[in-house]
Amino acid sequence: MKRIGLIACCVAMALHGEVFTLGQVEVVESVGGVQKSDTNVVVLDEQKLQRDEIKRLSEVAYSTPGVYVDKKGPRAEQNFYVRGFDARRVPLYIDGIPVYIPYDGNADFGRFTTFDLSQINISKGSSSVLYGPNTMGGAINLITKKPTKELEGSVGYGFETGRNAKTYGNNVDFSIGTKQELFYVQAGGSYMEDAGQQLSHDFKPGVTRNEDGGRRDNSVQRDKKFNIKFGFTPNETDEYAIAYINQKGEKEQPYYTGRYARYNMAKRFWEWPKWD
Repeated sequence: MKRIGLIACCVAMALHGEVFTLGQVEVVESVGGVQKSDTNVVVLDEQKLQRDEIKRLSEVAYSTPGVYVDKKGPRAEQNFYVRGFDARRVPLYIDGIPVYIPYDGNADFGRFTTFDLSQINISKGSSSVLYGPNTMGGAINLITKKPTKELEGSVGYGFETGRNAKTYGNNVDFSIGTKQELFYVQAGGSYMEDAGQQLSHDFKPGVTRNEDGGRRDNSVQRDKKFNIKFGFTPNETDEYAIAYINQKGEKEQPYYTGRYARYNMAKRFWEWPKWD
């Protein structure tokens, strides 16, 4: 089981609306004495995420030009390539707080769900040094929700299935928040499960005989997430917030079914965190 725990403290200025704003980083170039702003910033708001049914961060790449998702290595981590740069040169942030994987720097973007987000900002190309190091390819910032009313909340549920009855997916999420004169509180959680991948109807067992078709073996994914954020707003321009995010994920890597069994690849499998 892969666990990611984040505790973030931040200060924000001049906040308006339901987007938790930390300030905007803008790259400006001067050509012939005329300043031009960087237009290579993609902003995906909550409405677009819901309309396009984007439930995992990795799914953003399917509708964003210049962003490509790839499953890397035997762990099948879903990483972004932004204009040719991988995740080691395109860091990930949550409300401006960098998220790092100390082991090898490869975060699995398929483990980050979007139910608690108000925006996803993707900066492509040259980024401001204010983002920190390793931003040659850009930067990705996940912005969480912020309440706008004295009491508000939501509950959601989704279900999907393939031709095989065992290849189903379901998700449930909730959020609740309150905004008072001097403070606000926002909490939310989600659970998402993919019970298996659907193989092609024309699939034929290969030389490895590891797979018989239908629902692909060893292909289950489960992700749980809980977050809570407290904000103190003493006046119209200042805000002090502390947030806690707890993220847990389980995933399996399907067995190798290709032709190169002589390299002993057919016997390798992955069940996080078990590896053989």
